[in-house]
Amino acid sequence: MTTQAAPAVRPSLQLRTFDSVRDPEILLYCFPYAGGSATYYHPWTTLLPQTVGLRAIQLPGRQDMLDVPPFRRMSDLAAAAARLVAEDAQGRRYLFLGHSMGAVLAFETARQLRRDGRELPELIALSGYGAPHRERRLPVLEGLNDDELLAVVGRLGGIPSQIAASAQLRPLIVPAIRADFALLSSHQHSAEPPLDCAAAVFGGTADAVVPTEALQAWSEHFTGAVAVEQFPGGHFYLSKWASRVLSSVLVRV
Repeated sequence: MTTQAAPAVRPSLQLRTFDSVRDPEILLYCFPYAGGSATYYHPWTTLLPQTVGLRAIQLPGRQDMLDVPPFRRMSDLAAAAARLVAEDAQGRRYLFLGHSMGAVLAFETARQLRRDGRELPELIALSGYGAPHRERRLPVLEGLNDDELLAVVGRLGGIPSQIAASAQLRPLIVPAIRADFALLSSHQHSAEPPLDCAAAVFGGTADAVVPTEALQAWSEHFTGAVAVEQFPGGHFYLSKWASRVLSSVLVRV
């Protein structure tokens, strides 16, 4: 009697390493925006010093993880991300950086690490997302067809026009966008003590989704110093100002 091997179970999250640094002094973990992928951060390898190792979280439902089902709850996603970071960091110095949905995911991952008794990042960089205890200005996507959904999200600047117009690519990106915005819409902030680390908060001066006061309100969630900076541009100002943002982050550690 032959025994068939059980099918391999794909991990719910993966970590992308985008550098060739053998032994970096500090690790930078990046968290993607809603509908985005880890590869958004790949160009940053040219912007970082050789002392910094670049990592990025790859969420399910996109690129090579199209067949992996999405997370339904932010708490489950943060718990999975916390395990991934803890296994990779292995006691090394590290930072978090997240943009838009990635910001709240980075924050919740840090809170999960604290619950698990792990070391926190030295600094969390939060971009394009207001403090979680404040009212959010999320676009309403429920009930929209694919064309309408892409038009709404495209106005925020996160989808290149050539991708949104591609009949081949559209079916690959829409499910991830829907899943991520459903995750954001269902997430309810729960009060916990402030995190014992510093934060750097960034936004675009013309971002209609995240007003300045929502960025400033992050100071309530950290015991360390919280610096707030804004750069010209809308919700995806980061695509143009990544170098300045990274410089501002690294000078604080």
